[in-house]
Amino acid sequence: MWRTITSSFLIITGFLACPCHLALTLPLLLALFGGTAFGTFLAAHTGWVVALSTGYFLAAIGFGFWRLSTPRRSACSTPRTARSAAEQRLYE
Repeated sequence: MWRTITSSFLIITGFLACPCHLALTLPLLLALFGGTAFGTFLAAHTGWVVALSTGYFLAAIGFGFWRLSTPRRSACSTPRTARSAAEQRLYE
């Protein structure tokens, strides 16, 4: 369940950070943080914002889908190669 939650969080935030959405999200961020040091930084360094959001988009989408596609292993299950002493006696 934790894997699904973290994967979903990464995929959703990755889509929000998509560079094609920056035409909408960047002016909203500038309006939200206007008059602050962070808002000034965003306005002055839009190239860095685009580059970082593109990198986060690619990493979050890739890692999120990768975590969803890998098989899940229960922490309580024993590996398939390990056998108990009783099972070993049956096969000897």
